[in-house]
Amino acid sequence: MQSFIERTFKQGGHLSKIVAGYSPRAPQIHISSKVGECLVEEKHLLCEAGTGTGKSLGYLLPAAKWAVQNNKKVIICTHTIPLMNQILNTELPRVSQIMQMENMNLRYKLIKGKSHYLCRSKLKNLHRELENSNTREEEIIHKIMILAEQENVLDRAELGFQVEDQLWNRISASFCPVKNKSGECALELNKVALKGAHIIVTNHAYFFNDLVLRKKQAMEIFPLMMQLSLTKLMRSRMCAAMHLKKK
Repeated sequence: MQSFIERTFKQGGHLSKIVAGYSPRAPQIHISSKVGECLVEEKHLLCEAGTGTGKSLGYLLPAAKWAVQNNKKVIICTHTIPLMNQILNTELPRVSQIMQMENMNLRYKLIKGKSHYLCRSKLKNLHRELENSNTREEEIIHKIMILAEQENVLDRAELGFQVEDQLWNRISASFCPVKNKSGECALELNKVALKGAHIIVTNHAYFFNDLVLRKKQAMEIFPLMMQLSLTKLMRSRMCAAMHLKKK
């Protein structure tokens, strides 16, 4: 693991090839070394670093290396969806490039609560209900239908335009009436992707809801997981207290 970290973070190393103007940062390398050490030795780690240190890459790189090498899963748990998106859209593509330099293929997946995803069944029902109504709602639902059918867009954040909560709630995957879901269901597609992912990115609320399900119903949202990284620890503590107490 340490040799991989050195190859990655040194001047002229992997990161230098994909990040313009890169220069090694001692705190970032230190974080990465400690995370790698704890993963290999199955120890706990609590670390803190200032803004701009490069914490995300610091822990993601050894986590990705460990997960791919051992065919395990690592869950990255953040406080907010914007931070989840940053990790997914900026940091993990870089990590994936570095894994490819090491002749490894990294698979990762972002998972959010049901309310963020589209229910095809509810969408079709509402589309039929509003057909020929010549309303603004019909226009929006028609646009969403096209995106879902032609481009398989099932995430609210990927629509490219705003949908009012009142309308979205009528087509979201929350409280979906279909018991036997098809292979096109966003939630079923997520389950398949989660099983094949090395790194799963989620938020605190979703993660702690999963723990509640495991305890109360012997069910799980996530596949069995062995390693976890909680960012923003004070907020994760508050979120854990809120979810676990109310359940």
